[in-house]
Amino acid sequence: AFSLASIMGNYSLQTTGLSAASLQTIAGQVSANGSGAIPSGTIDINTAGTLTTGQALTGTYTSPAANGRATITLTSSTDSRTFAIYVVDFKQVLAIESDVASPARLASGAMNRRF
Repeated sequence: AFSLASIMGNYSLQTTGLSAASLQTIAGQVSANGSGAIPSGTIDINTAGTLTTGQALTGTYTSPAANGRATITLTSSTDSRTFAIYVVDFKQVLAIESDVASPARLASGAMNRRF
């Protein structure tokens, strides 16, 4: 059975996809508290060769359904990103971003528990 505690600890985060018509890669780390909050994290974003590094973020996530699906929202000082996530096990979470707001984004990747 899945619960909020299925997503707890420190995770690396990596996604690749599109932001509008530009290739975008995100890499960083997030910390999940097991109660639906991402109290801290930092990401680096590469959009078509333009780097934004060390972007601090916080966020929230929902309790996974019986199939392991939940949503996570990551918010930085410049924007907010929403992902559908799928808990594979206590070490890995798959992520799919499909924000339709401007700029439209489509990406996939994973969160891997690190420490």
